[in-house]
Amino acid sequence: MKSFCHLLFSAFLLIQATFISAQNYRVLQPERTTMFRSENGNILGMRVDSVRNDGNDTVFYLLKNLQQVDYECYHLDGPSWMGDRITIKPNGETIFYNLNQEGILIKTLAVSGESWVCYSTPSLLFTAKVDSTRLSDFLGLTDSVRYISFQAQNGDGQNISHYINAKRIAISKNYGLTRTLNFFNFPDIEFGFVLYSVQEMNLIGFNNPQTGGQNLTWKKVHDHSIGDELHCISENGSMNSQSETDEIMLLLDKSIVGDTVFNVWERKIKRMVYESGNQSFTASIDTVTRVITSKPEFDKLPGVAYDMNILRFGDYSTHSMYQSEIALIKDDNDLGYFVQGWSGNCYVSGIFDGCSPPYIYYEGLGGPYYYCTFFGFDYTKRRLVYYRKDGVEWGTPLDFTVNTTLKPIEAEPELITIFPNPSVGTVNIEFKGNTGEYILRITDTSGRQAGIFFLKGESNSIDLSNLNRGIYQLEFITDHQTLSRKLAKW
Repeated sequence: MKSFCHLLFSAFLLIQATFISAQNYRVLQPERTTMFRSENGNILGMRVDSVRNDGNDTVFYLLKNLQQVDYECYHLDGPSWMGDRITIKPNGETIFYNLNQEGILIKTLAVSGESWVCYSTPSLLFTAKVDSTRLSDFLGLTDSVRYISFQAQNGDGQNISHYINAKRIAISKNYGLTRTLNFFNFPDIEFGFVLYSVQEMNLIGFNNPQTGGQNLTWKKVHDHSIGDELHCISENGSMNSQSETDEIMLLLDKSIVGDTVFNVWERKIKRMVYESGNQSFTASIDTVTRVITSKPEFDKLPGVAYDMNILRFGDYSTHSMYQSEIALIKDDNDLGYFVQGWSGNCYVSGIFDGCSPPYIYYEGLGGPYYYCTFFGFDYTKRRLVYYRKDGVEWGTPLDFTVNTTLKPIEAEPELITIFPNPSVGTVNIEFKGNTGEYILRITDTSGRQAGIFFLKGESNSIDLSNLNRGIYQLEFITDHQTLSRKLAKW
């Protein structure tokens, strides 16, 4: 019996060792989302959406992208920038596929100096060669990395010049690709007069475990700390009028309830308007509460199609993501690049006549920020000129004073009716002129949060019987303002 158990244990170790060995220099880790930066600075994501076995081969189907697949033909669920799938054979041979479903063969277990034909057509072929395998550092990690280069040849097998000759890929023994190519365009996909070149894509991060750069999400955009300052200038103009609004935002308070974040800002505003030779000036100070919830459309990986949710039906675009001198940036609602429905299964490039810039958002610095001009007359801009965040400063601060006393924006008496007040339990709220949704936040006299309610329409009833006796502040938070009232609880 002891001998039998020993044999079973030995067999298990052998199977485990064989499995681990099969994972060495594998180009991907199916359980991870990886982030890559291209030569032009664009950051794109990659993940495996599904897996199937094809005999002894394993086929990994990759993240779907909004992808151009022919001249004036886009698919919302088209192939990713790396292709629509990767086939991995038991001997480590890995096949990527371009737009034309032509295979590009990478031998992940080849030794240094080994070469092979990785791509071939009657007039063009490429050989791949393992230049070296050595310890390398990336993302704070150290691992054995295999470097593979390419050489173009003509139909006669003679070496020729090609821009891909200067590119390499790199495969880490335990972490997958640390440098790759956008194989969907390999070696050079052309639509009309537009040539989509192959670029090196360098690994900048992955999850599971979280390492290096990650996808920029809505929550990360609005990840502020108490004491953060944001200074912005907004400008709008046409042939007859111009306006400028200077805004200083200081975060006074932050609270989190479940998946919802409440940021309370002190807001100082200076507004100047020039119209038909006349100039006016106003300044104000108040507090506003920004409510941050999840935004799944924004959180999608760059390159993935999302519904732009504008007035027209069926307009889709993708997010762009890149690193600026200020912070990591992601954009939203770019009418400069979007597609719209057409007959058949193709989407075509959208047409928009007007000034509608992409809204960009900075990690930890909010947004939207934008810049757009139209025929040199109409323009709209909003830019971040200064921030102070977690002890770090950037830019030039705005400097103006507002000669008013800081206080919340008070509701007009006829706008909100709360009864009975004082109350012993149920409270009725009449919110005139509001047919949408809004949030009611209740705090006690010390500023502690006592309740959150999501209300809709003009008439609502809420049960406050669980509150202690005392005076409470009620903040009604809409998309554009925060209205405050008092309530006595007996």
